[in-house]
Amino acid sequence: MPAADVDPASPLIEAASLLGVAETTALLVESLHSHAAVHLAVGVLMSRYTMTAHAARTLITQLGRQDDVTDLAAARTLLPDQTDDTPGSTLSTRARRIPQTPPLDLDALASPARVDIALLTGLRHLDIDPGRALALLEDLTRVVPSMLGMSISLEPNEHGGTALDINLVPHTLEAGDVASALRLTGQQLTPGTATVVTFYANLPGAFAEEAAALLATGRVRPDDLDQDPALPTAPVRPGVFGLDDSAAVQHALGVLVERGLSLTQAQAELNDNAHASASTVLPRAAQRPLHATQHPRPTSGPAEHDLG
Repeated sequence: MPAADVDPASPLIEAASLLGVAETTALLVESLHSHAAVHLAVGVLMSRYTMTAHAARTLITQLGRQDDVTDLAAARTLLPDQTDDTPGSTLSTRARRIPQTPPLDLDALASPARVDIALLTGLRHLDIDPGRALALLEDLTRVVPSMLGMSISLEPNEHGGTALDINLVPHTLEAGDVASALRLTGQQLTPGTATVVTFYANLPGAFAEEAAALLATGRVRPDDLDQDPALPTAPVRPGVFGLDDSAAVQHALGVLVERGLSLTQAQAELNDNAHASASTVLPRAAQRPLHATQHPRPTSGPAEHDLG
């Protein structure tokens, strides 16, 4: 007996498509935060050399080219072993071999063209492909014709974290354009944050059947699915928002790690600074350790090792 045809527009198929897109975009966000190691290493170099973030970022690129590895791999060699969370944990072999004097001409690094190249190189590693994003939107529109787009957010919780938003919409959505939404909360990808995927549609109740089908799959917990979230009250513009704030916090953590704190202790200090200044905004609290990198620290003498 031949298998029955499956209605391509059935709620179960639509729900599976929504869940698949949510999981795919969660991986994209995870890719963004795996790149946090680069910004942590930038903070280490800013503290060690009293250099700008742009210069430190370019130095990481140069170190990667020297060893024929990616910027992310080069950055990770500058960081403490994350399994050793004790104060003053030993830096990696590469970090011990970096001299007190930067091995590059910082005046040359200040060139805007060089900085742009370094930043573009970093963005390529983030795996954000506009063509892929548009393809996702087209797939969603075929599944749910009233679909307008989606947003992926990293939302801070009571333990801190920084907000990061990726809006995959073909054009700016005004507040009145969105008539319904469906919100999925994913597992935490980094401490202090939760991944949230929100789908938008221009018809009321557009996701009712899909939401029921999602729950029926057993792959989504009821607490992680909001079928009636608050609709946007401000325009939803396409793009990535919050990267600068996230980078500033990671830079500050790198500065504190270079001073001998464990990563957990560094995160706690930033959170304490935010609360002490009556501000829960971590990027603002991050400015204090970053400001200190603008003033040279006394050195105890020449480095024992050179950069090989």
